Amino acid sequence: MDAGSDKTGIARLKRWQHVSGMGYGIMQSYLSGEMSVCLNEDIDLSRLDTIMSDVLGELHPVTEACSVEEKLMSRILFWAAGIQRHFSIPLYPGYRVIEETIEADKGIGRTFRFALPSTHSQATLAAFQWVMTTLEHTLLKDTGGQLATDKECIDYLLKRKQSLGKYLKQYATREKTTYAIYQAAWEIDMPVRTLVPGYLILGYAACSRMMKITISDQTSALGVDIALNKLVTSKILHRIGLPEPGCRHVKDLQQAVKMASVIGFPVVVKPSDQDQGRGVFADLHDAAAVEKAFQKAQKFSKNILIEKHVPGFGHRLTVFNDKIYSVTRKTPAGITGDGVSAIGALIARSSCLPFVTHSDEQNKQRVLNDESLDLMRQYGLTPTLRAKERESKARSPR
Repeated sequence: MDAGSDKTGIARLKRWQHVSGMGYGIMQSYLSGEMSVCLNEDIDLSRLDTIMSDVLGELHPVTEACSVEEKLMSRILFWAAGIQRHFSIPLYPGYRVIEETIEADKGIGRTFRFALPSTHSQATLAAFQWVMTTLEHTLLKDTGGQLATDKECIDYLLKRKQSLGKYLKQYATREKTTYAIYQAAWEIDMPVRTLVPGYLILGYAACSRMMKITISDQTSALGVDIALNKLVTSKILHRIGLPEPGCRHVKDLQQAVKMASVIGFPVVVKPSDQDQGRGVFADLHDAAAVEKAFQKAQKFSKNILIEKHVPGFGHRLTVFNDKIYSVTRKTPAGITGDGVSAIGALIARSSCLPFVTHSDEQNKQRVLNDESLDLMRQYGLTPTLRAKERESKARSPR
């Protein structure tokens, strides 16, 4: 099977095969094949780099010592891997050029034999097709002898990128932690592979370890059970002398409101068996807010807790074998006023706030959700209010 278009006259992938083992210094499965590059006209690689940087956010540094065919080939490999990583397919960094030959029959063009990290052959071939079409649309002139403008190219590629993302979703790693484990292992040249979906094998033979997200084959069953129950965790922390915010289990809405008045406002309502902030509603100042939060939290779990809200920043400590490896301060999402723009306008311009609704593509409009609006009302703010030079929180600390 070939990937690429006869119409391009630029590059073609052929004689490929997907290898399930490791090779050529690549610590995962890979796709090997041949890429023929034939340039019949001058092309502007710097323009291609600029457009791809806008679309993909990755600009490939290429040595000036190699031929223009090799420069183009290296970009194709780099971007074929980059677009897959963009959609959460974990790939070992880099690629390998195994051999280069010059087309003897034509005297022009070169063929490169390569190895590119690949988890699924169909995902890699789809990525190659996307890059090949990019070359055709960006570098070649139309029948009228004109090149598409940069804006036309970017708009076209963003549309095709969205379509490709929908296709690659079936091959993506759904857990961010699992993706991070792949990256961390490869940084130290540790082999990592998928046993079955969701389970990873790190290392070799007797020294290997199995992991599922953050749970390893050495994690105790009791430890997992405790970590999945926030009420039990709170009691254990209190038992060893650490302060805890008076965590209480509540069975229904009436009990939640009553317990909030006993504990004293402000309070936090959250599920006892969820993580990553799912169903957590903090800094609740009255019974109405508790009622609303309880009903929303029940969409995530029937096991609801209520506890005293503690203002300030939360910190996450990563501990392994009794050693602290990192400390992270959890900063709630927010914006800083400029004294000119309304709060809603500042948020609409933002591209990285987790409290907004968004799709996989970053060019969709952002909007405030109900929790953010409630928090703004609590502090006497509205989306149309001009924000002074102060920080406006859009989400309570978790």
